[in-house]
Amino acid sequence: MKNISDLNDHNQSKEDKSTLIYRIISILLTIVLIIAIIFMAVSIYTFIQVKLIRKPFDHFAGVIVLLEKTESMKPTIDTDDIVFAIINNKNIKENDIIVYYDNELTITHRLVSINENTYITIGDNANSDTELINKNQIVGKVIYIWKIGIWKKVFTAPAVYIPMLLTLMVASFTILEYKKETNQRRKDGEEKS
Repeated sequence: MKNISDLNDHNQSKEDKSTLIYRIISILLTIVLIIAIIFMAVSIYTFIQVKLIRKPFDHFAGVIVLLEKTESMKPTIDTDDIVFAIINNKNIKENDIIVYYDNELTITHRLVSINENTYITIGDNANSDTELINKNQIVGKVIYIWKIGIWKKVFTAPAVYIPMLLTLMVASFTILEYKKETNQRRKDGEEKS
């Protein structure tokens, strides 16, 4: 009798471990799926704002999120880094990194000189030229640089995130089906006892 009891305890322990592992995997997959959905929603919102409505940039609660497309601010900001700037052209001082318009382009440069209503900017890259701009061209001041470069390209490419989302969905459904089968086997085993 003791051997059957030990075997049942061993099987129960094994089932408990596998159930815990599947719960953890299920939770992690759910978190990744939620992040992917949020990321896709932000991408769609940005697409609508910039491509369909033709705004020069989108913003969330007064914060602009821009993708650096040139090397003018290297090494401070690399190509494909994400730049966060707060919309405000007040309280800007020399040496701040600012975002401004120039012929429908949004440019990120360092402010090197202030002369009443004109400002002189330059990129940190040694090959950058100085530019003279007006105060009304200034959109805001950079508050954070997210140094992700290549990772941004990977995770925003539809060729990557759509298959990744589909894979996460299939994995979630597979785990749920496996869990149903395990529960069914457990019920069948209890009925036989």
